[in-house]
Amino acid sequence: MKKNLLKLAAVVAVAFVAGACLTACGHDDDLPVPPGKKEQKEQTPESKPDKNPAPKPGPESSDGIVKAVLTVHDGHLHGTYNFHQNTHAKEVKYLAVDQKFVYHHRDGHWMADESNPKSLAVISGSSAAYALTIDYYDADGHLINGRFIDNGADKKHQHFFLADEVKKGFGNSSSFKYDGSPSSLYRYVYCDTAPWDKSNKYDGAEFIGGENPLGFKGYFKFRESRITFNLVIKLMEARESKFDGEDASPYDAPSAKQLSEAKWFDAIVLPVNVFMASNENLFDFNPTLEKKESDYSAKEHLIIESLAKALGVSFLEAARDFYFQQNGEAIHNENGFWF
Repeated sequence: MKKNLLKLAAVVAVAFVAGACLTACGHDDDLPVPPGKKEQKEQTPESKPDKNPAPKPGPESSDGIVKAVLTVHDGHLHGTYNFHQNTHAKEVKYLAVDQKFVYHHRDGHWMADESNPKSLAVISGSSAAYALTIDYYDADGHLINGRFIDNGADKKHQHFFLADEVKKGFGNSSSFKYDGSPSSLYRYVYCDTAPWDKSNKYDGAEFIGGENPLGFKGYFKFRESRITFNLVIKLMEARESKFDGEDASPYDAPSAKQLSEAKWFDAIVLPVNVFMASNENLFDFNPTLEKKESDYSAKEHLIIESLAKALGVSFLEAARDFYFQQNGEAIHNENGFWF
């Protein structure tokens, strides 16, 4: 019975987010209004002159940080801040996002570790959410996130998530043109907790991201499909307070005062490939273990090749992953990653 339900969900939704579609309790409309922004409807960017998507503010620094680790999980929501990691069939290798991106600070900027995946491969749509945690380490290997949070430091520090090098991706035949606003590409929700090193789910820590955004914990929902871009992650230390007025700045729009006066840490650049949308029609998509590449239709080719190119795997490897995502057994439970 459970296996049949998984098959049905995989056909109705996108194949590789079946677990999310069966269990997701939240949608994009449930997301909180980012600090300093009015609620806005999700929309497709119109063709407008390009703007500078990634401001390059003031003096930059590493402040003793020598290593940064970004951890990403695919999942779904059980409420505004209650992200839960998806469960996948054990045979699924590529569609399950459970990745680490490691960066080393050298010669005044962040260098991606050679073992990093070539990009973060994700899908767009309200059923797909991606958790991101950021951890900083000093030269002795000690986790030092608390340096930017404890003893009132949280009132000065905030991560911003900007976009640069936005381009059409594989299979994008639309008239898409980036309008310069990162929020047209993705939505980010701050899910920071107090204490910062404890979990809301497992330790009862309080969610504070809505009132005191830090960006060490949070999730993305991607709005535009079949695009590639660089996610530019910038940590700011305000001169006095990050609260420019009553509210903190939105995740994608530091204030003019912050850009000119604050201390900015060197940017971390994470390549992102939004390789397809969750609402793409998959009713006639039936991957099998027996089919050869030439046996698939043009539409099936586009779907499978999108994954293959995004993950750097062969066509048949991608088809195999889709097959097991549709037909494998993945039972939702309370285990896995939560903030």
